[in-house]
Amino acid sequence: MKTERVKFSLAMCTAMLVAACGGGGGGGGGTSGGVGGNGGGGSSYTVGGALSGLAAGQSVVLRNNGGDSLTRSVNGAFTFATALTSGSAYAVTVFGNPAGQTCTVGNGSGTVAATNVSNIAVSCANTGGATGWGSAVRISNARSFLDFDLFASAVDVNETGVAVALWQEESTSSGVDRLWANVYRAGAWGTPTAVGDPGSLEGSVSVMPNGDAIVVYMQQTLDAFNFSTSQRIHAKRYQYSSNTWSAAAQVSVDSATDPYPMEPSVATDTLGNAVAVWNHGGQVWGRPYDQASATWS
Repeated sequence: MKTERVKFSLAMCTAMLVAACGGGGGGGGGTSGGVGGNGGGGSSYTVGGALSGLAAGQSVVLRNNGGDSLTRSVNGAFTFATALTSGSAYAVTVFGNPAGQTCTVGNGSGTVAATNVSNIAVSCANTGGATGWGSAVRISNARSFLDFDLFASAVDVNETGVAVALWQEESTSSGVDRLWANVYRAGAWGTPTAVGDPGSLEGSVSVMPNGDAIVVYMQQTLDAFNFSTSQRIHAKRYQYSSNTWSAAAQVSVDSATDPYPMEPSVATDTLGNAVAVWNHGGQVWGRPYDQASATWS
């Protein structure tokens, strides 16, 4: 009787061990998915890049789309915690600069295109700690006052020190105005750039946290005698990462009864969206700009 009980007990233990191991086949009883939703047919992608120039012992706070915050205390690669689906817009900005430094973002905005974003470049530089006004420098073209009249139009600067200045140059011989711009970046002014065609004036500018900017201005249509036959409100976008200006886009709506919109102004948000307003026929008009589609709606 004792021998039969021992055999029965051994048989029961063997059966329990086999059941606990999943019947001896099939692996570990489960499968693992992709990181961040990218594996196994997922459709979300990470947003990141590289940080450089950050001083030892300092930290910088970055934000994506105004909400996803990331604090970095070392240089090198970084990735935001929130992954985005293909077709989603991203806009990386500096939310908090390190003490004694300013950081700028390159390639900071765009649209996720079915792949991880890894080319965002955040660079930090020492501010030097100096206070007060610096030295005055000429930022316009070297014009003779006998040939041109220059009029300061507008200027804006963001929290990282990127600035865009606008002015009009009027030829004293033809009386034709033209809008020009100069960009202050990395502690120095660049080369004057003609923003509008001949007959452009009344510029307004707004600089975004990532260094991009939008300019709106009045563009006249001139006849053979340089008289204005009509005018429109145009807009251009400056891209910090490439240091280039876009082609002009018409913002105002044509009117046969009153073809003279004027006095444009523009403002932007941290995501790169904008709103332009202007005076047309004694009424105030407005039009938004969508950063994700890069269009005026």
